Amino acid sequence: MKRLDRYILLQIAGPSMVALVVVSFLGVASGIRGRASEMPLDLIEFGDISRLALFLLPSLIYYVVPITFLLGIMMTFGRLAEQGEITAMKAAGIPLKRVIAPVIVGGTLLSVACFLVQDRVQPWAMTKFFDIIGSELPKRMTMDALPAGVMHEVGGWRVYFGSKDSETLTLNDIVLIQEDEEGVTTTYHADSARYVKDEKGHRIVLGKGGFVSESGRGEFARITKPVEPPGTKKVRGARRMLSLAGLVESERELTAAYEETGTKSAKDALEKERREIGERIGFPLAAFAVAFVAAPLGVRARRSGRSYTFAMGFGIILAYYVLMVLTESSSLKSVSTNIVNASIPNMVLFVAGLYLIWRVDRI
Repeated sequence: MKRLDRYILLQIAGPSMVALVVVSFLGVASGIRGRASEMPLDLIEFGDISRLALFLLPSLIYYVVPITFLLGIMMTFGRLAEQGEITAMKAAGIPLKRVIAPVIVGGTLLSVACFLVQDRVQPWAMTKFFDIIGSELPKRMTMDALPAGVMHEVGGWRVYFGSKDSETLTLNDIVLIQEDEEGVTTTYHADSARYVKDEKGHRIVLGKGGFVSESGRGEFARITKPVEPPGTKKVRGARRMLSLAGLVESERELTAAYEETGTKSAKDALEKERREIGERIGFPLAAFAVAFVAAPLGVRARRSGRSYTFAMGFGIILAYYVLMVLTESSSLKSVSTNIVNASIPNMVLFVAGLYLIWRVDRI
């Protein structure tokens, strides 16, 4: 029987891996596109995209794996039915319950793997992901790379220039507003300036112009100012950088802050934290739940079973999505309520799967 188990799981692995690659690519592309507004697109290289995709992938695993495993199950059993292999197994006296047993075991192992990936690998990977977006890429931004016609914050300065020449690193109609340690603001203006990058650092050389400050005004023929890259910035999604234990600790702190202040912002943050905890527990179980319902449905496919199993697979995905939307918490609820709500779609599929497994060998 071990040979039968290996045969069925290997048959499922092929289409599941193909679906995994396709769905992961779409999910990663969508995730990176959703962050495009936070990144300096002109300075991104192919290697950056590759690293972002690699670090984003663990956060998608517990969404992607159940879908691709489900599609693999349905497509495999549809093909086995179409080629008469399911009929041959029944003729050999092998109960269908025995045929689907390795699929359910595989779904259980995948659920465990999904939980470990999201709890152990995802926090590390998302820390790297946000470090690239919030620190590494912004530090590549230099003044000459900023768009013209907009006021920018650069190294504690406010900078504006009307146009630029990227080849000569020349900025035209430039205004610099600088505030010193004593709070005195000085505004510099020049018709043109050159951006200089060398071993000494980053500097901007202003041509003939003038300045205005609280102490007076004046003119200059040429002046050099050291500048810094725009620096790091805060990015969205920090909850994904925490393990489940970290989320629980953060939830306790947010609960205390909400009880103390009662503000809407504290309430919203606490609501999102509790919902995240529920999803971290509920979503990894989806691979086990879909295996429980997909295996008995797929193994009962008729000889012309590919279209049937394919349709049933999408039906299960649609049903799971509808249940997930209907049970999603729309207000501040306890942690236990969020966990139950996130687990309801899995429990529904599990109960349906129990019934289907009970009936699977009946004509």
